[in-house]
Amino acid sequence: MKYVISVAKNGSTEGALTFASGGIYVNCSCWYKETTPIEKGRSYEAAATRMETKKDTVTKEKRPGIFLKEFGARGIFLHEGKDATWSDNCVVLPRDQMLTIWEHIEAQGDLGKYVVAVKVS
Repeated sequence: MKYVISVAKNGSTEGALTFASGGIYVNCSCWYKETTPIEKGRSYEAAATRMETKKDTVTKEKRPGIFLKEFGARGIFLHEGKDATWSDNCVVLPRDQMLTIWEHIEAQGDLGKYVVAVKVS
């Protein structure tokens, strides 16, 4: 995969997310529901896209996200959020960090392409 996003599940609803590519570095907290079905030791094929049913809190456009292919059309995303209450079985992270990742992938012309690996530990 061209990009790797690592999610370390450190607790039942909170973890750490890292991303590094082309001089862009993200290291931040992330949150999810206890029932979010991502599993430690797995890698998920994903694509940067926009969510059909959620709006960006600032621009009100469709919310940028990283879609995990394995979970189907209304599956799991990585997207902006402030804590686990923002999760509908997704992984959420601070808006500025999410946009740093998403805009980097967009700038490379890779929106909508399954070139992202989300690795869970």
